[in-house]
Amino acid sequence: MTTYTTLFQHLLYASVPEEFPEQFRRFLTASLAAVAAHEQDDGGEAQEAQVEMEASKRKKRVAAPSPHLHRLTTLPRYSTTLLRVAYDEIEKIAREEAAVGWEEKRLPAARARLSETVVPWMSAVFESASSLVLA
Repeated sequence: MTTYTTLFQHLLYASVPEEFPEQFRRFLTASLAAVAAHEQDDGGEAQEAQVEMEASKRKKRVAAPSPHLHRLTTLPRYSTTLLRVAYDEIEKIAREEAAVGWEEKRLPAARARLSETVVPWMSAVFESASSLVLA
């Protein structure tokens, strides 16, 4: 890393307002929620079994929350926030699946939902990082 880049990042994060971490968490949450909302619009529970089978066969591509997050070293610096957002979504899916009841197996449905939301979202975040390294 160059001296210029190091100095720039130091000055950038020294000038970030106090509320930035919370606003950044909200930004990431909204980004993940957009992926989840798109999936709900595409079929809901009626296609649950079909989605599970197709999810294992294909990888869904979604856009990264922002292509600039790695360039500014925002994600490495706030990685706990990123992981907290992903974990909260996983927890929400688990609660929703448990609320349906235990008359039938819920794990396949939860896995399918994770495969269509959290997994592609996290992949997009880290693929944007690797594309910067290769560029």
